[in-house]
Amino acid sequence: MRKNAFLVALLCLSLFRLSAQNRLSSFLSEDEKEISDLIKNPLNSAGRSVFIEGGRQIEGSPFFKDEWMSADIIIDKKWYGNVLAKLSLFSGKVHVKLDSNTFTVNAPIEELWLYGPDSLNGERYIFRTGYNNDPELINTCMQVLSDGKIQFLKFKKAFAEEYPVPFENSRIRYSFSDTYYIYGPKKELRKIKLSKEAIVNAVPDAYGEKLEKLIAEKKTKFKSEASVAELITALNKEIPD
Repeated sequence: MRKNAFLVALLCLSLFRLSAQNRLSSFLSEDEKEISDLIKNPLNSAGRSVFIEGGRQIEGSPFFKDEWMSADIIIDKKWYGNVLAKLSLFSGKVHVKLDSNTFTVNAPIEELWLYGPDSLNGERYIFRTGYNNDPELINTCMQVLSDGKIQFLKFKKAFAEEYPVPFENSRIRYSFSDTYYIYGPKKELRKIKLSKEAIVNAVPDAYGEKLEKLIAEKKTKFKSEASVAELITALNKEIPD
């Protein structure tokens, strides 16, 4: 009896996943089939991973995480769950894996949730778009480090840079930059540095006293994004719904 119940549950899960994939397939870009092998199996050169972007060979990986991750994707307020995905920090595109093929999501994504191997203990990464009114940036995926009325965001960008190699031609590799923002209830996106002054100035005045009190209580050092995320999470708990 228990075995039958398990098989029924497994079948339902498989059908749910297949349904999500079928519904998502209408948003996939066909042209990515041509580069699916490069995404699955990057070229290797003298022990270096090499991805091809725009016809250039670039050392390193442009992805937020190299491995395929279980993901939920929200498009047009509809939730597409239980798919495998990667986020390219170079192109800003979300790649999905269906069966043995990889594709690019061709529709504006509202949210992307990526789940790590330890997701049962909270290993998840949330990305959201729509923060910036600039038409060229409105679909940019921002990582949500702390969520609530006050949001602490990070925009991690991969870029290609040339570097010299002794006795050889120069090569190109991926480098990364991190930009941090505070997004408040009035929908203002404010770029910040990880410093007390910048964060206090970015948070609305109505919450300034609470923020200063929390900084003193927690003895926040502002030396890492984790310490700032902890501070903003605590502040959100002090803000009434």
